[in-house]
Amino acid sequence: MSMFSQIPAETIDTIAEMREAGIPLKAIALATGVHYRTCQYHAGRLGAIAPNPARAPQRYAVAIRSGRVVRPFTDAEDQRITAWSIAGVPLIEMGRRLGRKHNSVLMRLRTLARREALQEANHG
Repeated sequence: MSMFSQIPAETIDTIAEMREAGIPLKAIALATGVHYRTCQYHAGRLGAIAPNPARAPQRYAVAIRSGRVVRPFTDAEDQRITAWSIAGVPLIEMGRRLGRKHNSVLMRLRTLARREALQEANHG
């Protein structure tokens, strides 16, 4: 599949279903013909995560990806963006306040929502 081609909604649904069934992303990429990172993005965007209740959310140190420094979000930043999101602050403004790109804030909000959903599912 071309890097710029539109992925059909049915394929995205299949990616999410396979991920929720616990199938590794590499196997999903092979089965659907969609790039691994694209599968990872759509599964995360939809909140489709592999079942593994024993795995706790991890905190990562500063990392280098594609030659760029990637900073982890702090607990204080998580609390701020959650409060701002509830208050209706636009993503671009949240990013400006934190000195981060708005897309980073969006993906962090999605991660926090997935973690909250997992906690609710595991604790009834």
